[in-house]
Amino acid sequence: MDARPALLLALALVPAAHAAHYDCGAGLEPVAKASDGSVACVAPGTASVLAERGWGEAPPPSELRGTVRAGQLAPLTGDLAGGGKAMTAATALAVGDFNSYLEDIGQEWSLELVTRDTETDPGAALEAAESLYSEGITAVLGPLSSASAEAVLGYADERGMLAVSCCSTAPKLAVAGDGLYRLTPDDSNEGAALAALLEHHGVELAVPAWRDDAWGNGLERAWREASGPSAGAGIKYDPDHVDPAAVAAALAAEVGSFDRSAAVVVFGFSETADIVRESMARPELAAARWYASGVVNSSPDFMDPEVSSFLESVMFTTPGAKAAHNRAHAGVQERLSGELGETAGRTFVHASYDSAWLLGLSILEAGSSEAADVGGALAGVADGRQGAIGDMTLNAAGDLLRADYEFWQTAADGIKLAATYESGRLVPAD
Repeated sequence: MDARPALLLALALVPAAHAAHYDCGAGLEPVAKASDGSVACVAPGTASVLAERGWGEAPPPSELRGTVRAGQLAPLTGDLAGGGKAMTAATALAVGDFNSYLEDIGQEWSLELVTRDTETDPGAALEAAESLYSEGITAVLGPLSSASAEAVLGYADERGMLAVSCCSTAPKLAVAGDGLYRLTPDDSNEGAALAALLEHHGVELAVPAWRDDAWGNGLERAWREASGPSAGAGIKYDPDHVDPAAVAAALAAEVGSFDRSAAVVVFGFSETADIVRESMARPELAAARWYASGVVNSSPDFMDPEVSSFLESVMFTTPGAKAAHNRAHAGVQERLSGELGETAGRTFVHASYDSAWLLGLSILEAGSSEAADVGGALAGVADGRQGAIGDMTLNAAGDLLRADYEFWQTAADGIKLAATYESGRLVPAD
């Protein structure tokens, strides 16, 4: 927590043990610092001065006590297990930090996450949501994937549940007034960013392979609309019954029929590694440049030396939401690097961390863990808040307002920044 201004040391800073009750005494009133929630008791005149320095009205004392439970829907198994590991490591870190914060400001409750495995399967995700609801839990972190979020959303909305997802991006889920909030921009933005990068690289034909689910179809459509005639026919595959050899054969046939600059674009999860393995011996695909969705970076299959060598040769490039170069971002990355390795630097890790803080702060603001109350506070809590992802302000659909991206390329010495996409403009790194 940032050091408090020297001015406040001369004021009656509320001790942590008593802050929840704001027992300021005669002639003093409580004010709260917007950046970290610190509460101070000051004279009315001083309160006016502090208002110009980021202090405002203190929230009402909370009636919450003991352990307050929220849910978490994470893919601990299945194609996104690597992402689930990163997500839960980040949220666990965030909950620990948030509970320390609650103690510092004198709250008498702590947050606990009840985690259920979505298995990277929409049906299992729905069952997991039903399990949480049966336990009286209506405010939830996740799901991570759009397919799981889509499966859960109808059930959740009918029962007044609320979900804060770090990573769901399907454009079709960008709906105002539903119970899904997402700390990431929807893929209508990423599709345009990727199309701009391929154009910059001089790609004349880009052949896609994509998952036939809410996320894959949404991202492929957004990218195709932005790419125009350079987008090839490609191949759509069943995520539950992937035939990597058939996908590779279809890609090779289309790429091989084109005698100019061609590329492969894969919108997939961990199965992307299997598609890569089936493609490595095909000269047409080895000669093309490769791009894929950023989520594959959490897959341990990409650590295989043979696969890594191929990815380097095809200049494998993936997008992700642009990182915030602030203290919170660096702190999360540093503290999780031992557990997650290179994955700790990926932006969805930071979005997972921030999602837990956003949910916790919204519970604090609402004085309740019931979804209806939390939902009423959440957008206001996010508005202008700076987290590990930077500005957490949400748009009218409840998704992250800021839609800037980074592109990372596999190189001999690791992953290097290839370009950024900011305010609708591509900025090459070289």
